[in-house]
Amino acid sequence: MLTKGFKDEHQRRITEALGKILQLEFIPDDSNAQVDSILEDLLGVSVTNIETINKEILLDILQKKDLSFENYVLLADVLFKILQIKKDIQQQNLAQTIIAIYEYAQDKNHIFSFGLIQKISQVKSYL
Repeated sequence: MLTKGFKDEHQRRITEALGKILQLEFIPDDSNAQVDSILEDLLGVSVTNIETINKEILLDILQKKDLSFENYVLLADVLFKILQIKKDIQQQNLAQTIIAIYEYAQDKNHIFSFGLIQKISQVKSYL
């Protein structure tokens, strides 16, 4: 079992890493390996895995990492940024996964968020 201090440090590392990815203006194809590596190290899944894995299994993996509400949203935001440069076929699967992550974050937070509803609507335009 993780101590509170270790959990807080882990959450902070995830927040910082996802934030750095989001700050990139553009995620070129050659950066995908780097993004995959970061996500694999922190969450145990890469973008490639996220694109192909069943949504329920992915959410189960993320639950075991005990992510904060903020980190669920940041992860979905990173994936949305990647979604915008994917080809049409890849977009649908990734869009469904992003929606599932946003919806799970909304449920976990127990607070209605217009911001998340707007993000979900943006992602739905890729379906």
